[in-house]
Amino acid sequence: MVSNKTLFLAVLFAASFLVFALFTWSDSVQRQRIIYTVQKCDCDKKRVPSRDVADNRNATTTKRVTTQKVTTQRVTTQKVTTQRVTTQKVTMNPRLVTEQTWAKIAMEYHTYVNTIQTKCDTIVRMGSHGDGGWDVCDDEQYRPKQPCLIYSFGINNDWTFDDDVSKKYGCQVHAFDPSMKVNDHDRSALVHFHRLGIADRQYTNSQGWRLNTLAGIRQELGHSQTKLHILKMDTEKAELSSIPDMIKSGALNDVTQFVFEIHLRMNARDEPEPDIAKYEMGLKLLRQIYDAGFRIFKTHQNEFSKYNSKFGPRRAGCHELNLVRVRV
Repeated sequence: MVSNKTLFLAVLFAASFLVFALFTWSDSVQRQRIIYTVQKCDCDKKRVPSRDVADNRNATTTKRVTTQKVTTQRVTTQKVTTQRVTTQKVTMNPRLVTEQTWAKIAMEYHTYVNTIQTKCDTIVRMGSHGDGGWDVCDDEQYRPKQPCLIYSFGINNDWTFDDDVSKKYGCQVHAFDPSMKVNDHDRSALVHFHRLGIADRQYTNSQGWRLNTLAGIRQELGHSQTKLHILKMDTEKAELSSIPDMIKSGALNDVTQFVFEIHLRMNARDEPEPDIAKYEMGLKLLRQIYDAGFRIFKTHQNEFSKYNSKFGPRRAGCHELNLVRVRV
């Protein structure tokens, strides 16, 4: 017969085992719930991120974007550096520049020389309607008034401009051309010819032409202190070197109207597209003229200088520019 003590111990042991088993089962169920909850939560987070997760992802995205911007900035800086180096190399060897840069500068030049910068209400043609004649602004503030002085460089035996402008305004006109086979003479009481050409210095070239600067010529003729109402130049590229000297010396400071032809390319059919160095030189020259106070009131493409540009459009290698001085 089992004693009461033994029975008590058996019941106590069974109860303890039952409690342990119940606790273990409860803990297992709780773990399964936690795992399920976490898995469900992770799925939910993938679909709709919480604010903290979104902020973290945004921060990560922002950081990536920032990194991308920095990378882009570095690339841009590298491109600018390369462009500067290329531009410097162009001065020495135009072939090193890319055609894209060449085309861009060419477009900038041709856009500039074909753009009107100021208004002239009354434009009159002096001389022939073809090559040899020039347009003058006859507005009150720019019209020559006696006593007046006009310089005309580049005659080539065509006197129509010089004769017309002298008759219309009664000005003293001094005409210059070293290539003409005639000596200095007075064509009329108002028109005076000089076998002398314009340049950036005083010298005699290999063809025996006597050349001088505008300041030197004005001094030689006693016109240093006389206002120059109109300066006309058609000098077959001599303007590219002589005009910078005029600006530097101050010989253009009292000029009211400045009409000239700029030649980046002559009329030869086989002459190539002006290289980038020529386009840059032309733009620099035009900027100097602009800074000196002159503005274009009319521009004309020389029909004989037109050519098929390698960059697409048909362009002119020479432009007749008519300018007035708007700033004294």
